[in-house]
This record gives sequence, structure tokens and C-alpha cells, in this order.
Amino acid sequence: MKHYPTIRFTGFVRRAAIAATLVAGLCHPVIACQYCSLLNPTFTSRIEDSQIAIVGTAQDDGKFRIQRILKGADVIDSSAELTIEGTSPSVPTLVLGQQIDESTFDWQRPQQIGRDDFVYIIGALEALSHDPIDLAYFFPFLGNPDVPIADDAFYQFAKSDFSVIYAAKESYDRDHILDLVHNQRTLPEHQILGFQLLGIVGTEQDSQLLLEQMEAAQAEARRGLEIIIASYLSLAGSPGIEHVTQKYLADPECKYELTHAAIKAIRQHLENDSQLDRQELLSALHAVLANAEIADVVLPDLIAANDWTAISQVAQLFRDAKERWIRVGAATYLVAAPGESTKDVLPELRAIDESAFVEAETGIAPPPVITTSAGDVASRTAIGAATSFLSSPVLATVVIAIVIALLVVASLRLLKKKPA
Repeated sequence: MKHYPTIRFTGFVRRAAIAATLVAGLCHPVIACQYCSLLNPTFTSRIEDSQIAIVGTAQDDGKFRIQRILKGADVIDSSAELTIEGTSPSVPTLVLGQQIDESTFDWQRPQQIGRDDFVYIIGALEALSHDPIDLAYFFPFLGNPDVPIADDAFYQFAKSDFSVIYAAKESYDRDHILDLVHNQRTLPEHQILGFQLLGIVGTEQDSQLLLEQMEAAQAEARRGLEIIIASYLSLAGSPGIEHVTQKYLADPECKYELTHAAIKAIRQHLENDSQLDRQELLSALHAVLANAEIADVVLPDLIAANDWTAISQVAQLFRDAKERWIRVGAATYLVAAPGESTKDVLPELRAIDESAFVEAETGIAPPPVITTSAGDVASRTAIGAATSFLSSPVLATVVIAIVIALLVVASLRLLKKKPA
């Protein structure tokens, strides 16, 4: 039987992990959760972030007896005698930690759990072993009276791609979803998830509920409006697209955040092989082109959809633009279009502002040009080079490299320190 020394909550490994996470975060794009305000750590998220996860009870002699190894069987033995601070005799406890060396561990603060928690965790880990994860297991636990269980079930949906959520639609019960969204104790983020699921398995009758929620979310400036709109469109069909177009996209007086939410809702349908008519969705985005202040937001969507039916609208947007960024956005769409479709407008537009097309084609603003008092045109080469540098990814790369180096040095210093 192995004996391990008592390890206090030094936070040693956690500090190193935080430093490593910061470095990794600088090297990879951040994926934003569509529901978050933000997610708190849950049962499975904490287990995922730990090297070791064990369930057991403290004995009268102060030793902690392992009853189940959930994770880390390769580094700890079930017969090991541990001394872990914060555990109570005969109370089932979840303990997470990291191995420091062969006989030393860094334990997080223990969490007492009930039988329902234990059964849920065992099933959750099995469901998470599937690829993609088995959301059918987690669905019934949404809105569970046991808050940690409800939070963990929600976490599985919140971190999943829409395609994975949609693929599990046969396991969703409409009545359970309606109970979830109508329960006044349901957290706002969980309620928004309910609206998304309702958009998948709801009926046309439910579209009225979603319409009412759209109005409420708009009036109260609540989060998740784009998810509610997307679900409303799924159930309302063509009439719903027309309603959203007139209310949020074609009205120049509509607030930016509302228009942007509607754009994101339509984008979700375009990106996820929606059952809605694709051309109707794209036509809804065309309505935004009449509003120069926000038109550039939908141009990438039209490019991604290979929709070149808005050439004349975008060309007019370029002609009327008073701001350079509007012209650059329009030029980006026009240069991406097939040459045959733009051959009649490009010469005219390039004559208006060739530099906008240069920036659209290269991603770099051209160097500034000044006229001397003698009327000669002189290019400020040094300033131009600096402008190109600042407008390109090079500067960001240099800054990131410096920050990463500093964090690595800090991490190494932490690793050299022995835990208290």
C-alpha cells in the first residue's frame, strides 16, 4: 500500500497551468460561447482540466480512502492512502488534482457530492467519450433541481457546435423544453438554450412564443436575441424572413445591435444547411446594403455564399460612400466576384478610388502621397512603410511573440519554486 504525503493547497500547478493557458490563448483563436455570461466551472469541465479525479471518503484516522478513480488511474493507485485537507468522515467527496512528482500531488479543494451527483458524473464521462458527445444523455438534466447537474448539462450544449446539437434532435422532448423556458427559476442562458432547441423541434404554433420573446429581448436589451431570431425563422419560414427583414434589416432607424443580431441569425442558417430558402435569406441580407453604416457587415456573408446578384447595389454603395472603409468593403466584394460580372463597373469605380481596390486586393493600405509646394508628387517612403507595417499582421505577431516569451520565462520561474 502506497503512502503519500499531505499536500496543502499551494496552487503551484494551477499557477503554471494559468501561465501555459495564457500562452496557448495567444497562439490560437478564441472561440466565444454563444450563451455565456460566462460559464462557471462544472463537474465535467473541472475533471477535463485535471490530471486526476477521484471519489472517496475520509476515514476516522484522517486518511482518505479512494472508492472510484474517474481519471488518472495511470498515476495513482486505488489502494493509496492519502491525507487531503478539507474532507469530512463518511461524506462522499470529489477530489481533483495534478501529479507533481512520483509521490507528490497538488489537490484542489474537495467538493462534497450526493448519490445523484455521482451517478450523473459516471454517465456524463461515458457520454463524453463518444465522438461527437452524446447530448441525448445530457438533455433530460437541463433544468434539473440539482443546480450543479443542471449547469453541467447546459455546459455540454453551450460548448457544442450547432451541427452536433441539431444531430441529436430526436432525443429532445418539446414539453421538457417548454417547461424549461417557462420556469421562472431558469437562468437566462439556460432559457436561451431552450429557445434554440425549440427552434429545432418546435411547431409553427411555437413561433408566436418566439416572436414574443424577440420583442421582450429587444425591449430589455437581453443577450441571445440572435438565437431567438434564428429559432423564430426556423419555425415561421418565409413569413418570418419577411418580418425580420422589415423590422431589423430594411429599417435604417433600427438600432445597430438589433440589426446585427438579425444578421447573425440569418448567418447561422446560411452556414448550417438550413431548411429555409437560401435565396430568401440572401435577399434579406441585400436589404442591409441600403444602409451604408452597416452594409459592410453583410458583404463577407454574400462572398461566402458566392452571391454575386448584388453587384449593382454594391457598386452604388461604392459611388455614394463618404467613408473610405465603406469603399474598401465594397471593393473587397467586387474583386472577389467573377470577372465577367464586374467588367462593366470596375473601370469606372477604380477611376473613383483606385487605392480602395489596392487595399481590398492586398489587405494593406497604400503609402500616403503628398504634393510638394512645387507641385511635384512625392511618396513618403518611410511613412508609407510604417503605415503598411502597422496595418499588417506583422506588428501583432511581434507583440505576441514578446508577450509569449515573457510568459514562458514567468512559467519557468514558477516551476523552479517548490510548493509550500
